[in-house]
Order: sequence, then C-alpha cells, then structure tokens
Amino acid sequence: MKYNGASLERIYTLKGTKSISNKNFIVSIYFVNKYLKEIHLYNAEDNSEDWLESNELDRKRRQDEWLNSLLGKGSYKYPWGVIESVFDPKGGFSSIIIRYK
Repeated sequence: MKYNGASLERIYTLKGTKSISNKNFIVSIYFVNKYLKEIHLYNAEDNSEDWLESNELDRKRRQDEWLNSLLGKGSYKYPWGVIESVFDPKGGFSSIIIRYK
C-alpha cells in the first residue's frame, strides 16, 4: 500500500538454500514500491553453531574469492547497480549484496 510519500517495502527470504555456481546460499529479496532493489546472498556453507567474528570475516574472504572467480578482480559497479561483498559488524554477518539503481 502506498500513501503520501511513504514507500512500501517487502522482504522475502526464499525457503531452503539455493545453489549458485556450486555454492549454497540463503537468499533474501528486497522490494520497494514493487521494484526489485536488492538481493542478499548469505553463504550457507560451513555454518558453525558458535558465532565468532573471525568466522564471519573468513566467510567474507571466501565470498570475495568466489566473486573474483566469477567476475574477476576489481569493483563490481555496473550501469544497473552494484555487487558488494560486505561484513556488517553491527549485524554480525557477512553477505553478498546485489543492489539495483
């Protein structure tokens, strides 16, 4: 529902893990005003029961390596948006974000 300057945001997390180029991911999809804005890929491999920042930083390193193997080294900025491998210290997790303009 849209009203006077407000935007409607929807977040969907797909059931189960999804295999993308031989890696398993938990996938979340973000919409704003019915437009796809972001896709978040959380590498679901090597999940540990115990959270450690070092594990999440290692996950980010593996994400970086995976993106480099698929897309080459460098920045992943495109006319349609950007792909980022991030570690969110506040949220305590690493993920890949595909962000559309």
